[in-house]
Amino acid sequence: MRPEPSRRRLCAAARQAFIVFASTGVVSGLQPAEAQPTATTNIRYYTVDATTADSLNRQMIARGPVHGPGRAYANIVARPDYSGRLVQGRTCRLEDFTVSAEFTMTLPQLGGGAKLSPDLAARWESFQDFVRRHEEGHRDIWIETMQKAEGRVSALRAPTCPQLQAEVDGVFQEEWSRGERRQDAYDRADQQKLMRHPLLQAANAARRKVGSALAPQRAQAPVQSRPTRTLGGRAL
Repeated sequence: MRPEPSRRRLCAAARQAFIVFASTGVVSGLQPAEAQPTATTNIRYYTVDATTADSLNRQMIARGPVHGPGRAYANIVARPDYSGRLVQGRTCRLEDFTVSAEFTMTLPQLGGGAKLSPDLAARWESFQDFVRRHEEGHRDIWIETMQKAEGRVSALRAPTCPQLQAEVDGVFQEEWSRGERRQDAYDRADQQKLMRHPLLQAANAARRKVGSALAPQRAQAPVQSRPTRTLGGRAL
């Protein structure tokens, strides 16, 4: 039994739709240290081209990666795997054991024709850095999780190979569950930082100003960022 693919995200809004990525980045391999899982990261981008904070936010909500029932500003998908040979002797042992993962990260980028004011350009660059660091943090947690599982598995022995196979699968499921709890805590912490980010604060301020001018008795609600869980991933 293999671990399920996992997704993580920072949530933009709960909207359903289909997405076509505007461009795709080059696949880049992470250089693992000795005894670490082998990891490869694919980076994809979707493009926004608005010129105000509120319109940039609205475009990300509309164009960001589909994630569960809604969309996200950015997300990362992990596809872990492990393999090896079970060798039966007086006991069963595991040989040529390898652990690997393929990560796919989806991030926003600004279209080449978009011209931002100096203040908004600084907010945008800060936001891009924030979402990328967040998704990289998810990746780091997953790699640490797999490394812990690999260390435990390397010491396993069992009377029979079916027993050893079950123990190997059990270790990975146990460590993956622990890792997901770390991921949840990480998401909760960064979700608060996300809502305080200068770009979203500017977007909220613009919406409040428009709402006050057009309908003083019914001001628009601020931009919300609500996390939702789906099998297989993490996201902003």
